[in-house]
Amino acid sequence: MNRAEITDLLRSQDLAFLAYCVARRRRSRAQILQDLWVCYELGEKREGFFVEFGSTNGLTNSNTWFLEKELGWKGILAEPNPVWHADLAANRGAHIEHRCVSSRSGAIVTFLTTDGVDPELSAIAAFADGDHFADVRSKGNRIDVETISLNDLLDRYDAPAVVDYISIDTEGNELDILSSFDFGKRRFRLISVEQNPNTERGIQDLLQKNGYVRVFPQFSQWDGWYVSTELRSGRDHDIVAPAA
Repeated sequence: MNRAEITDLLRSQDLAFLAYCVARRRRSRAQILQDLWVCYELGEKREGFFVEFGSTNGLTNSNTWFLEKELGWKGILAEPNPVWHADLAANRGAHIEHRCVSSRSGAIVTFLTTDGVDPELSAIAAFADGDHFADVRSKGNRIDVETISLNDLLDRYDAPAVVDYISIDTEGNELDILSSFDFGKRRFRLISVEQNPNTERGIQDLLQKNGYVRVFPQFSQWDGWYVSTELRSGRDHDIVAPAA
């Protein structure tokens, strides 16, 4: 047990995270264990604050259901597809926003709903062709939806200046949303963001520039998982509200 290769293994963050997830895997509601990743990074923090979009029905493959229902977190859920609205309201107690999160507020955009195949693949038409589900989306029904920026979404629901976790899964316009966000106004402890070959490098460059480090890429698959540099370096007390 004192050999270097063994002690290095025991200190491995990868091994620690895998062990944590294996022991708790039945508690997870998320698609690829994002909720357990949040619990791992934040020490199963209670009464935190989350933001999640798209939220679908708030239960199936939800990155935040466990945080709200088991750990007492509050937060904001955004979901523009009407097919999910009744179930989302029934399943969750957080703030719910039906506008589509985008780079700016007040625009009307064409939204492709893929309700007949898999509603989770629905997306803004202008960003719907970035991955291998593009053909499915191209056959979806077209509806008009109003947009809201991430800045305005957080302001509308009085989100704290330091948000514990934000989950961004909008099937293509994730980089567009983040590129217009005011990183000087609010901080996130943790960010998970869906990406595709067209957006991965841009998302990573943008978030690293603004003080976030990518972690566990070997486990996060089509997501990018990012931790504030203060949290990853053990200086969580340094994550403070940005100056007004």
